[in-house]
Amino acid sequence: MPIPPLALLQYRDLAEKTSERVLRPLGCFYWGKVWTLSAWCERRSDFRTFRIDRVIKFKALEERFRDEPGKTLAEYIPLWGSQTPLDFQPGSRWTYSPLAAFDTLGRVVEEQGSEAGGRGCL
Repeated sequence: MPIPPLALLQYRDLAEKTSERVLRPLGCFYWGKVWTLSAWCERRSDFRTFRIDRVIKFKALEERFRDEPGKTLAEYIPLWGSQTPLDFQPGSRWTYSPLAAFDTLGRVVEEQGSEAGGRGCL
């Protein structure tokens, strides 16, 4: 199985503050109106969820990562509580593997790029 790359993400939060993060992409989820990226954030040493429509730019890094205890999607999903994309109506979309998450992130950011002020890949 291919080893997924870390991702460098430039992100704008709800307060319009920009940050740069190195992430282990774990899964992308469509919540009916927005896509989110669930990831392990190397900066915060914790799980984080990012709205993909707030991604300014991203790129794959040369460094790769393997699953480590405490840093996997299987360990993150139970922290969400009762509402997960799995509970949503038919037609909800999600991807679970890190490689699929990275591909989905790239595709969604590129699709939104022309509509979202030039967002796209670094």
